[in-house]
Amino acid sequence: VESLEAMDEEVLKEICKHLTQKTYKDEYIILKDKQMEMMFFIVSGVVSVTNESSKHYRREGERPNHSGDELIQHWMRSKSTEANVPAELPPSPFSFWAIGEVEVQILKAEDLARVQLGDRIGS
Repeated sequence: VESLEAMDEEVLKEICKHLTQKTYKDEYIILKDKQMEMMFFIVSGVVSVTNESSKHYRREGERPNHSGDELIQHWMRSKSTEANVPAELPPSPFSFWAIGEVEVQILKAEDLARVQLGDRIGS
């Protein structure tokens, strides 16, 4: 996740403490236009990513192998002292469907909100 690459290692370790494993099977992981209550990283399996005009697939080991950049951006803005960020979580621009069995690591928005960013973003 590009927005996490510049972060201090201690912040990343704190974020990783909140990751939980979950398995989905032939079901939606996240629905388009619904508030992003979590982000996920694909551990194994294939996820279909769709919106009204496109469809593509994401797999473990490929880039990108996650969803939730919007949630990370919202969190970073909410931790900024100069930003006026709405409390409402951003909507997902895509629907994510597990094709067969898909194992993911999820990070819930409420857990991410507990992580203190401070001034630990690298330059």
